[in-house]
Amino acid sequence: MRRKVLAEVAKVAFSLTLITWLLYRVDLSELLNSLRRANLSLFALAFAVYSLGVGLNTYRWWALLAVQGITVPFYHLLELQYIGFFFSMFLPGRTGGDVVRAYELAKGSEKKYMAVSSVLVWRLIGFSAMFGVATLAAVIAFFVGVEALDASSVVLLAGSSLTVGLTLFVLLLRIDQVREVGFLWQPLLKLVEWVRLDDPFQQAVSGFLAYTARRMALVSNLLLGMVVQIILILAWYIIALALGLNIAPIYVLLFVPLTGVIQVLPISLGGLGVREGAMVWLLGQVRVAEVVALTWSLLYYSLGVINALIGGIVYLLR
Repeated sequence: MRRKVLAEVAKVAFSLTLITWLLYRVDLSELLNSLRRANLSLFALAFAVYSLGVGLNTYRWWALLAVQGITVPFYHLLELQYIGFFFSMFLPGRTGGDVVRAYELAKGSEKKYMAVSSVLVWRLIGFSAMFGVATLAAVIAFFVGVEALDASSVVLLAGSSLTVGLTLFVLLLRIDQVREVGFLWQPLLKLVEWVRLDDPFQQAVSGFLAYTARRMALVSNLLLGMVVQIILILAWYIIALALGLNIAPIYVLLFVPLTGVIQVLPISLGGLGVREGAMVWLLGQVRVAEVVALTWSLLYYSLGVINALIGGIVYLLR
């Protein structure tokens, strides 16, 4: 327990250190001026697009439950989605929001183990979709040609993203043949302990095996997950327009998924600082000023904060 607490404190410290360092490197008055000059109408449009991505992502979860015969009103899952945002944003740990989603969903379900496993399957497919879009972006960048990266670097990025994404998805499809996957079972076992299921390991295995029999549903869910990722990239691009940043769409398509892949690393608080640092460095390769890159990343982060606050309000009003 003490080790876990120390690990979370280290993540918070790392995020704060990175953000402080990035803010120290830029002119804060210029950053504030960039924020004041931002087009509020375009920012509102970015929020609407981001919300569309949230809705489609919730539909992915609803579809995973539906194929197992679990009927849950969409609006209820949407509530849990936003509540999860709140706990993910303001509580330490990367799985805090998912634990709350699974717990709240399982409370009112007869198939508790399926309700719990649906959250982790949904999350794994989401990660696979993110790596899939990163691969697609790198392939497009290879054929189009980008100034920031040479061909060998793009091929390496594409190969790495494809390998990780396929590994995650194949692991999900063939989970019945995998024995040593402690890193995968640990989050799920924590979830099933929350809802007090009997024999949690067997329940977890049963939940996953039920999904391996629905492989076409998983594939279609993966494709929809990639659509969600592209919608979120569009939100990034609209924020760039709101800041008056004249950047070629190919760079947004390439850099945003790469940033998403980097921030998956469990070394920070929800990717804070890592995301901003990666975006500052990547955009620096195409001569975008650090203050502009940092402002762009922080504005996108603010979309998540707004959704987390909405989730907090929903949680209090339930």
